[in-house]
Amino acid sequence: MLFQRWQCNWDRTWPYALFKKHHTELNNLYWSSAAAAVHTINAVSGSPPTSPIASVLTVPTANARRVNYSVNTWQAQFKEFENWTRLNALMALKGYLETYLHAVASLALTSDPGLLISSPRTVDGIALVKIDALPDLTPYIKSLTKGTWQSRMQSYMQVFGHVPTELRNNVTELQAMQNLRNGVGHSFGRMISDYRSPLLFKPLPAQRLSEARLQKWLGIVDDVVNGIEEHLRSAHIGSIEVLMHYHLWDKKFSAGHLSEEKAFRAKFPDAQGNPPKAEYFREAINYYRNA
Repeated sequence: MLFQRWQCNWDRTWPYALFKKHHTELNNLYWSSAAAAVHTINAVSGSPPTSPIASVLTVPTANARRVNYSVNTWQAQFKEFENWTRLNALMALKGYLETYLHAVASLALTSDPGLLISSPRTVDGIALVKIDALPDLTPYIKSLTKGTWQSRMQSYMQVFGHVPTELRNNVTELQAMQNLRNGVGHSFGRMISDYRSPLLFKPLPAQRLSEARLQKWLGIVDDVVNGIEEHLRSAHIGSIEVLMHYHLWDKKFSAGHLSEEKAFRAKFPDAQGNPPKAEYFREAINYYRNA
C-alpha cells in the first residue's frame, strides 16, 4: 500500500501494540502465580491445623523465624496474599491503561489539532510540529486521563465529537476499578474515604477482589481500548506515527547501498508484522518535506 496521510499502515497503533504486550504480560504473571497457589494449597490441605507450617512446606532457613506459625494461620495469611495479588494486578492494569490513553490521545491531537476548534482534518498536525507551533495539548490530554470516568467520557465527547460504545457502556465499571485502585495505591487496599479518620485504632479489613471480577475487568479494559483504538486510529491518527518518527529521527544512516527510505524502514520493528516496503517510506518522507 502506498502512503496515505489519513490511513494507518498497521492494523493498530504502536501504543495499542504496547498495551497488548502489557496486557499479555500481566495475564502471564498472574496465571503463573495462580497455578503455583493451587499447588501450594493442595500440598497443605489435610495437614493438622495446629502443625507448624515448616513441617509441611519448605521454609528458607535464613527466614524461618518469619514463618514461625501454624498451618491454619498460614492458610488465612495466604488467602489475604492472594487477594493482595489481585489488588496489585488491578493496580498494574490501571497503570498501563492510563499509559495507553495518554499515548493514543497525544497521537490523535498531534495529528489532528483542528479537533481543538471542532474542525477535524482542517490542519495537518505534522506541519505545525515542523515549525514548533503545535498548541499545548496538556490540558486536553489531562482531561482524558485524570478525574472520574464520567468526566473523562464528557471530555472525550467534547474533544473528539464521538464516544465509542465500548467506553460509554463501561463507565460505571471503569469508575469502580478506579475507586478500588485508588484504595490500593493510597490507603493500603482500603477505601480512601474509610481510611482518613485520624482516630482509627486498628486496620480496617482490606477490600476484596475476586478472581472472577478481576477477569471481568481485564476483559472490559480490553474492550474499551479496542473501541478507542478503532475510533481514533481511523478518524484522527492516520499515519502520524511514521511522520513523527521521521521528524524525530536524526537522519543519520550508513553510506553505501542503504538508501534513506530503507534506513528509515529499518527503524520499525516487526512487532506488528513486517513494515511496509521501502517505497511507502519514500512517499512518507516526501510528504513530510512538503507538509
